[in-house]
Amino acid sequence: MKLKHIFTGIIAVAALVACDNIFETPIVDPLITTDGASFTIPAEGGTAYIAIKSNMPWEIKVTPANKKSDVSDFVVYPISGKASLQPVIVEVKAPSNDGGKRTAILSIIGPQGEASVQVVQPSAGGEATEKGTTVYSAYKPSEIYNAILAGDVPTDEVYVKGIIYKISELSTSYGNATYWISDDGAEGTEVFEIYRGYDLGGEKFTDENAIKVGDSIVAYGKAVNYNGTPEFTTGSKLITINGRALPSGDGTTAESPMNVTKALDLIWGGQIPTGDAYVVGTISSIVEVSTGYGNATYWISDDGTDAYQLEVYRGYWLEGEKFTDTEQIKEGDQVVVMGKLVLYTSSSTGVSTPEFTTGSRIISINGESE
Repeated sequence: MKLKHIFTGIIAVAALVACDNIFETPIVDPLITTDGASFTIPAEGGTAYIAIKSNMPWEIKVTPANKKSDVSDFVVYPISGKASLQPVIVEVKAPSNDGGKRTAILSIIGPQGEASVQVVQPSAGGEATEKGTTVYSAYKPSEIYNAILAGDVPTDEVYVKGIIYKISELSTSYGNATYWISDDGAEGTEVFEIYRGYDLGGEKFTDENAIKVGDSIVAYGKAVNYNGTPEFTTGSKLITINGRALPSGDGTTAESPMNVTKALDLIWGGQIPTGDAYVVGTISSIVEVSTGYGNATYWISDDGTDAYQLEVYRGYWLEGEKFTDTEQIKEGDQVVVMGKLVLYTSSSTGVSTPEFTTGSRIISINGESE
């Protein structure tokens, strides 16, 4: 990850490293860096350590990443520091989290610059009340199997994640497939049938080898109890296969955007487009929306999870306008982004990050371009 973001936590204690290198001359190139873009505190409580370097004095502001996040328990120390080439270690601590997932933004603000980091603490109690409603909380086959046989059949469509252990039929004539999944890819008693389901995105199957035994899949559909058999009834669709979606579009126009998988394949394969590229994806995580600078840093993926993500670094709103509200984007939004794709390698850590570099713009969000 780049040294450019910061986040928050529940209790924090830290010590300032001696500031031997204080900048006494005017700041020519404002700089605030951190040793990571995102940090996680365990659900049972713990500490995240963030190293800050800055050539200007700074202070930390903690804000929730979204309306659902409660960051009142996050405590950060120190909350301010002087200009120094030596790192200042900030400890972010949190007690056990028995509520919903906490996600906060820790903004490090200086007179001529700003950086931010995301801090996440999952729920110790899990997300049982939201089971199956997102890719993150997808049912395991054994879980949906037992829930259905216990009479707790979901009323809405849900997500299920498992490993294919048997394929009964894949018809390229009808475009659907019937197959079975389990938690570990082995046949057992707590298994789940996907009956006449469709390919990625609900498209018809056109390749008889599109899925195979051993594939890890996420499917989305209507769960039913069919004569004692827990299954997805006709019409379900695949969300991912082995964590990835198939490439789509060539990325040269807004009407034919490539998806994140294809963008990552091009970047890691050394075939980065020389001009602007169009990529469609779902926002999986938001690091920062800065109304001061008018830009946002966030991650997108094909399925909205943290698998196979592409970073959008300091991108702009529709038509290149500046962001004026932190609620303009949220996790789960589908966006088409246009900009310059790069593979950024940090000189400090050597870590490479595939991303849209500064200056990209959102072309459409949830199908709307205005």
